[in-house]
Amino acid sequence: MNKGFKFFLLLLVSVFISSNAFSQEDDDPWMQVLTDTIINENPVYMPVIGIGPGYFNFFGEMQNPGWSPLNGNYGGKLNISVFVDKRHSMRFNFGVMYGSLNGNSDSKYVPSNMNHNFKTTLVVGGVGIEYNFAHMYKQKPKVSPFIGLGVEVYNYSPKADMFYNKNGSNLPYYYWNDGTVRLVSQAEGNSLTSEIVTPDGDYETDLSTLDLFKTGSYSQVAIGLSADAGVDFPLTDRASIRFGSSLHYAFSDNIDNITDKVHDNYPEVAIKSGNDYYVFTYTTFNLDLFSSDESKIVQNVYAEADFDEELYEDEDNDNVLDLSDMCLGTPFGVEVDSLGCPYDKDNDGVPDYKDLQNDTKYGYPVDADGKSLIDVLHPSLLPVEAVEREYAYMIPVSKSWSTFDSKNNKIVIPKKFKSVDTDGDGFISYDEVLKIIDLFFDFKTDFKVEDIYELNELFFAQ
Repeated sequence: MNKGFKFFLLLLVSVFISSNAFSQEDDDPWMQVLTDTIINENPVYMPVIGIGPGYFNFFGEMQNPGWSPLNGNYGGKLNISVFVDKRHSMRFNFGVMYGSLNGNSDSKYVPSNMNHNFKTTLVVGGVGIEYNFAHMYKQKPKVSPFIGLGVEVYNYSPKADMFYNKNGSNLPYYYWNDGTVRLVSQAEGNSLTSEIVTPDGDYETDLSTLDLFKTGSYSQVAIGLSADAGVDFPLTDRASIRFGSSLHYAFSDNIDNITDKVHDNYPEVAIKSGNDYYVFTYTTFNLDLFSSDESKIVQNVYAEADFDEELYEDEDNDNVLDLSDMCLGTPFGVEVDSLGCPYDKDNDGVPDYKDLQNDTKYGYPVDADGKSLIDVLHPSLLPVEAVEREYAYMIPVSKSWSTFDSKNNKIVIPKKFKSVDTDGDGFISYDEVLKIIDLFFDFKTDFKVEDIYELNELFFAQ
């Protein structure tokens, strides 16, 4: 496959992926809520650029072997178009094409014994008008057909492959009756020893100056008409793909170097009557870079909401809207926090602008002016101050704690329980308690039930 055609296919795939991504972004439900799309009533349309590959197929006295729309000579097309009417159904086109045409004597118009072939580079420039049936649609269609007519100028230079390049020497071809091509004439050569060759396709001979059929010289520039038809497939508002085919009729019969004048010199040749023409089948990618958007996106924020002045009022002018103000009625000029409430430095419930004593201890009762009431309340009503853990200790309330050592902040084991502390560490452990309870139920101790309860209290009091 031609490299240019591969590049064009890659370009189309890239555009399709990107356009699909944009369409997914447009489907965002939040964007649909927050925005609205409206039609641009008066868009400004600028030129659209189209470029793409195609195939040339020639129809003259000589033709392409095995004609097919996709089996010709590769070429390319560049087109610039712009709307010329308010309904946007008519376009003016300016385009150029570049490629090649070729043919050989394997044609119903040229006898094979003429052994003729040709190939020419083709450069075409033209203008035309196009109609796309837009006025028939209420909405932009997914597939848009079109037809067009145009006038063109061709530049061509027919050449022939008449010599075989062998070791730097150009040797003429000889076409034998058995259909082979050799480098010696059939009269001079031996079919068993003469070399059979395949034409090298160099097209080295300029036919326009050779006057091969004695018909005189001719211009290599011609004027012609074109008729175009196809369909457009929109990808986005600014990109589309076009599939089309155009017929190009030349006011010349010299493109293949054979005209009806050949019949005057070669009466046995039945020359086709009429001028040469060719067909160009193509695919182009069209991009609109400069026109106004066909639709506009407008923000919908507050678009459907009725304006309610109460939602934006600030009754006390503290720069916190009443809707969020937790302390309405703050006097003007008083500093407030983010909730609209005056600051209260000592957190006594009386705002600073009213507080006559701004250093009240936290938790102490105050009057309406923020003054402490510590001097008029009974001490039992005052908050209890906390102490650090290292200075805290338990107050003995059990009879087992009668020997509490406040200096060392621990309980001294009573004399009657000294025997329970078998390891003598001054602390009765859990295992020591279980051991004495086992002895109690085995009737191997003098402890009574009251002693066991008192021992239990002592264990948990430690």
